[in-house]
Amino acid sequence: MPGRDEDETSKRGFARRALLIGAVQAGAFALLGGRLYQLQLMQGRRFGPLAEENRISQRGLVPRRGRIFDRAGRLLATNKESFRVSILPGDRSRMRRSLRTLARIIPLSDEEIERIVAKAKGAPRNRPIPVRQGLAFEEAAKIGLLATELPGVETELDLQRTYAYGQAAGHVVGHVGSIERYALDDDPFLKLPGARIGKTGVELGMEADLRGEAGSRKFEVDARGRIV
Repeated sequence: MPGRDEDETSKRGFARRALLIGAVQAGAFALLGGRLYQLQLMQGRRFGPLAEENRISQRGLVPRRGRIFDRAGRLLATNKESFRVSILPGDRSRMRRSLRTLARIIPLSDEEIERIVAKAKGAPRNRPIPVRQGLAFEEAAKIGLLATELPGVETELDLQRTYAYGQAAGHVVGHVGSIERYALDDDPFLKLPGARIGKTGVELGMEADLRGEAGSRKFEVDARGRIV
C-alpha cells in the first residue's frame, strides 16, 4: 500500500535526522567536556590563580601614624578621626552621575567633577580616586543613605594629623604632607590614597618609625570591578 510505504520512509528519514542531531550534540558535549578537562585539570594550576585574581580585589589600608610625646609624656602629635570619600574608576557617564549626586551632600564644582573624571582615565579600576577628605560623620552618614544612587562611591575612615601646641612647637615636631612623586620600587604605602609622610622636624626624622606598616582588605568583585 503506498500510504504505508510513505509512512515507513518518513519514519526512517526522521530517525536519520534524529540520529544526526544526536551525533552533533554528542560531539559538541564531547568537545566542551574535553575543553573543561583541559582548563580545570591539565591547566588548572595556571588559570586558577588568574581567575581568583579577577574575582578578588585587594586594597591597601593606610596605617595609623604613630603619636609623638615629649620627654615628660605630654602628647605633641596625634591623629583625629574623620572620613574620606572616593570613587572607583569607571565609564565617564556613570562617574559624572555619581559625582553630581554626591554634590548634593558635599560641595563639588563642575570643574572638580571634570578633573576627577579625567584623573580616572587609565587609572587601575580597583584603586579608588580621592574626592574629598576631612568629612564629618554626618556627611558620611548622608552618603551612606544614598549608596544606591552613588555607584562606585565609597567612604572610609580618614586620619588627620593634629598638633597639641600648633605652630609654637612646629619647628621641632614638624608636619606631614602629601606625596608629590614616587618611584616604581617605593613602599606600596606611598601609593595609597590619603597617605602622608613627614616633611620637617621629628615627623621627617622619625618617618620610618612613625609611618607603620600598611594593611590590606580583600573584596569580591564582578567582571567590571564592582564590589559584590
